[in-house]
Amino acid sequence: FVRRMRVLCLLALGILVLESSCQPQCILDQSKTIVIAVKTYRPFVFFSSNTTLEFQGFSVEVWREIAGNLGVKFEFKHYAAVEDVLASVRNGTADVGIAAITITSQRLNNGIVFS
Repeated sequence: FVRRMRVLCLLALGILVLESSCQPQCILDQSKTIVIAVKTYRPFVFFSSNTTLEFQGFSVEVWREIAGNLGVKFEFKHYAAVEDVLASVRNGTADVGIAAITITSQRLNNGIVFS
């Protein structure tokens, strides 16, 4: 039940996957390390403390659960602004973006796919 709720909440958060160089089959490739672009915004993504760079938060924990279930490796890459997260996924620097990202018509028209 908890896993299902996490996945449902993940979908509701607006975690995005863009049309980029990494298509869905790439994301399931267990030999590839998936790059996750993140922007800190509590409670979704934040650093565990001022002295460590470990990410925590609701979206981070949901992503870890999904990656664990899929058996894929991943790494987080921090960006200062949501637009930087979106650009990194759009240009293929990252495979997935996680942040408190609002769905807008402009973002939808620019090829951003929200899930």
